[in-house]
Amino acid sequence: MPLSDNVGYIQVWRDETGSGTYCAMTFDNRTGSHNMEVRVRRYVWQTSWYDRGSYSTYAGSIYVSGANIYCAEITGWVEVNGTRYSGGGRVNCDD
Repeated sequence: MPLSDNVGYIQVWRDETGSGTYCAMTFDNRTGSHNMEVRVRRYVWQTSWYDRGSYSTYAGSIYVSGANIYCAEITGWVEVNGTRYSGGGRVNCDD
C-alpha cells in the first residue's frame, strides 16, 4: 500500500493458518530518520496495535493474531519536514 506522494509504503503479510495473523510495517523511501507509524486494527474491535517513533528505515513490525476471520484496517504514515504522508486500507474485507 503506497503512502501519499510515494514517500513510503505499507507492507502487509497475512498468515491464514491456525487462528490467522497479520503483520504490517511502514517503510520510508527517504534518507535519514523520520517520525513514522504503522497501525493494525481488527475492524470489529476498537483496540489497535501500533508502533510509532523516529526510525531510519521502517516502523513495525506489528503482529496481530487471532484475526483469521476478521477484516483488518492497516494504516501508516511518515512525517518529512513537518508534512505527514499517509496511506492504508482494509484487508480481508467483503465490501
